[in-house]
Amino acid sequence: MNKLKVSLKILLFISFLLTGCSVEPEESACILGNLLIENSAFPNDTWEETGSRGIEDAPSRVGIDKAGTSFSTKHNGGSVQHIYRFSNEEDAYSNFEVLKHDWITLVTKGNDLVIPDELSGINLAADKYLLGCTYNEIETCLFVALYDKNVVEFMVDMPSLAYEDLVNILIEINIRMQACK
Repeated sequence: MNKLKVSLKILLFISFLLTGCSVEPEESACILGNLLIENSAFPNDTWEETGSRGIEDAPSRVGIDKAGTSFSTKHNGGSVQHIYRFSNEEDAYSNFEVLKHDWITLVTKGNDLVIPDELSGINLAADKYLLGCTYNEIETCLFVALYDKNVVEFMVDMPSLAYEDLVNILIEINIRMQACK
């Protein structure tokens, strides 16, 4: 009887050590590469993913982790998405403001950023976001959003998309980003 108690205590102790000392893996849904949209988010088969889903496709040198990818059509433009993770919400917020400014400057090229009526009623769960479109040679829409410690950037050339398609892509981004809130 005493041996049984001792054996049971040893077994419980070993189980505690194995469970308590193991590193909990990050939920696969929150790995930045998994938060990026898939080719299937686009409405037809004219889009092809051309990015790596890695850090090399997220050009800004900010954050503690990052990932990016790009999509392209043969003749009607492309799309890029970047996600940056920060160590805390304060860093994420201040970098959201910087990334938003840089993204607007890159995309608008001196033109105004406008919100088409078709995009004005979208309801997203981001802490803060910017959504708008500009017209240079073609119409390009951009989205920059803050989700807790993550900032996501998304840009798409619109010749191959309707606004309804863009709304569906933004909803997909929103769903993926909410998975890590």
